[in-house]
Amino acid sequence: MIKKIKLVNWKTHKNSELEFSEGTNVIVGINGAGKSSIMDAISFALFGTFPKLLSRKQKLDDLITNKPQKANEARIKLEFSFNGKEYSVLRVLERGKGTTYSEIRVKTGEKDILLESVSSQRVTDEIKKILKIDYELFSRAIYSEQNGIDYFIELSPGDRAKKIDNLLRIDNFEKARSSVVTLKTKLEGEKIALQNTFKEDNIRIKEMEIEELKNKIILDENAIKENSKEAENLKIQILNMQKRIDDIEQKIMEQKRLEEKIFHLKKDLDDKKSNYKKIKNIIGDEDLEKMNKKLSSFIDQINKLEKEYSQINFNYEKVFSEKTRMESERESLEKRNKEIEKKIDKLKEYIFIYDSLLKKYNNNIMKILDEKRKQLQEINSMISVLEYKKNENKNISLQIEKLENKCPVCGSDINVEKKKHLMHLKEKENQDLINQKHLMHLKEKENQDLINQINLNQNEKKIIELEIKKLEEDFKKIEESKKYVEESENIKKEFYENENRIKEIDNILPFLQSNFKKIKDQMEDIKIQIEKTKDEKSKIQSIIEKFNELLELEEKIKNLEQEINISIQDKSNLEKYLENENYVELKKNFENMKSRFTEIKTLVSEKEKNVNERKYQLEKMIKELNLIKEQKNYILKLENILRNLSIFELSLERTQNQLREEFIETVNKKMSEIWPDLYPYADYNDIRLFVDEGNYILQLLTSTGDWINVENVSGGESTMACLALRIAFSLVLVPHLNWLILDEPTHNLDEKSVLNLNEALRDRIKDFVSQVFIITHDKHLENAASGELYRINRNKDEDGYSEIVRVTEI
Repeated sequence: MIKKIKLVNWKTHKNSELEFSEGTNVIVGINGAGKSSIMDAISFALFGTFPKLLSRKQKLDDLITNKPQKANEARIKLEFSFNGKEYSVLRVLERGKGTTYSEIRVKTGEKDILLESVSSQRVTDEIKKILKIDYELFSRAIYSEQNGIDYFIELSPGDRAKKIDNLLRIDNFEKARSSVVTLKTKLEGEKIALQNTFKEDNIRIKEMEIEELKNKIILDENAIKENSKEAENLKIQILNMQKRIDDIEQKIMEQKRLEEKIFHLKKDLDDKKSNYKKIKNIIGDEDLEKMNKKLSSFIDQINKLEKEYSQINFNYEKVFSEKTRMESERESLEKRNKEIEKKIDKLKEYIFIYDSLLKKYNNNIMKILDEKRKQLQEINSMISVLEYKKNENKNISLQIEKLENKCPVCGSDINVEKKKHLMHLKEKENQDLINQKHLMHLKEKENQDLINQINLNQNEKKIIELEIKKLEEDFKKIEESKKYVEESENIKKEFYENENRIKEIDNILPFLQSNFKKIKDQMEDIKIQIEKTKDEKSKIQSIIEKFNELLELEEKIKNLEQEINISIQDKSNLEKYLENENYVELKKNFENMKSRFTEIKTLVSEKEKNVNERKYQLEKMIKELNLIKEQKNYILKLENILRNLSIFELSLERTQNQLREEFIETVNKKMSEIWPDLYPYADYNDIRLFVDEGNYILQLLTSTGDWINVENVSGGESTMACLALRIAFSLVLVPHLNWLILDEPTHNLDEKSVLNLNEALRDRIKDFVSQVFIITHDKHLENAASGELYRINRNKDEDGYSEIVRVTEI
């Protein structure tokens, strides 16, 4: 059920909100009042479009209010329920930008959960998923736009069939069948082309060529195996010799490295011995144990001072924070009081207006206004009575005039001469004519007096209306000024409270500032003591570090002397090993082996190249053979596919016809149920949708038992038939929604049909559709409302906004 819609700057709606209920909801108003734009808004909220927007008769910027004031943004919020859940949709339009924000939410308990807001289309897709309906089905089965109730009848039979097939998605079967026919034609041509190029002898020739090439490959592969075996043996010998040569070369490099290492170790030893003597001279006769005791004493002093500094610093931050807070509070209060003083000056004008108007009307403006409205009502009643008397007199005068120039005997036209001639024959009838003429003059005089009295009352009415308008304007000013008077009293109270608080702060601040300075001085003194003690501590630490450095040097000198002795011994062992190896002869034999290995590898590579080329040729020939075989199999496969496609084409056509027949049967059943409730006369007993050679024809059953096309009946009967078709489409295509929107449904209906439609919409349609929306200018349809009834007013001469009146609450 659609529950509520809110429109802000939407076409002629400044800020309109409408609530709906189950049953028939009726919206009545003159043309241009803004009725249809409410239904357009419902369609736009759900699907982001509506018929005039989709057909480009309107642009997005046309939907944002242009008159009387041009707005830059429009908003629509729609609330609806479905399957026991409450949803709300919001869409925002900006001038020149289109839809800039969209969202859909679902209410779960007390929370509104956002379902989608990434884009307008994503929101529309989410709604389509929830309601299980798209815009095309909504616009054809549920929403009948203004003067569009006979949409399906206005279409040609062929177009009507296409539209209905599209609603049922039957056209998808036709598209599929057409695609199958196209595919069959394409495959048939492909099969014929393949059959023209295929020859059975090509398979036998290609198999012989493949066998010959395989034999050549086997000979080359045997030669490769023999050469590869020789190359593998050489490779093992080369690797063993390479390992021996690498070992000798590594020993030579190790010998050179040891010589360099011994040189650098001796240099490092000399440097450390020199450094040891320097540090020894710096320390002199100092004792390490005494130095450690002094260091411990300085560390204790520093810890004690830092603890004392931390405590004072805590007090410092506490006092500083309180002082800063009070200064900030004082500044904020002074700033606020300046704002209050400015605001009080602005409010004086409203206070003056309020006092002046109360004094002017002696506090009785509502009583005076009610009296004036009562006077206006009495004058309107008097004018209505006088108008009625005037029209009565006018009718009597017209009747007398008709008799005045007619012969009372034969009724023929008479002139003065004829009257004289008949005078002596018809004196009594002539006297009657004179009396009637005199009576007519009296009525005309009475009528003129009535006109004068009406004019006087009309003038008095205008004066009272002006007085009421002035009173209403002054009453509005009083109400507006009243809230400013109350606001003035509240901010004056705030001003005096702020002044008192500023005085309290001014008494406390001097004490805080004095205490703040005292604590700061204490912190500076302690900080100086800490720095001095740390300097003494650093000097002691430096001497202790020299002691430690001296001990490290003693250990390093001892280690260096041991490492030098070990390196000298390793160098001597290497020299003895190299004397026993003939490195030059070993290197020559190694190069000869490598040369022979390269020669064999080149020969193998050439053979492998030949094998690869022949294998490539073989692979290519096998592919050609397989391609010929595949061509043969593909021709057989195509023949099988073509048989299956023919069966599928026939199945699609039968399915399409079966779906159409079932739909027509269901729609006709629904229309037969609805028709007696909609049509008030006995000349047409039933209605049906008839399919003739693929065309959909709407027909009525006459009292004589004949079916006739709706195009051949009157406008009112055609409209009622279209309405029945619309309701049936809604019930059959979207039974889960049970919505129906009709814009101006009384087009072409006579008075009796309108009355019957009233009764059907109010009392009987709820048996078929749970929620109906009627948009109309016809006030007779107000009686059709079983749900909500709204009247929409708008001053079109002044390009005013639409004004919503909810009649069901009055």
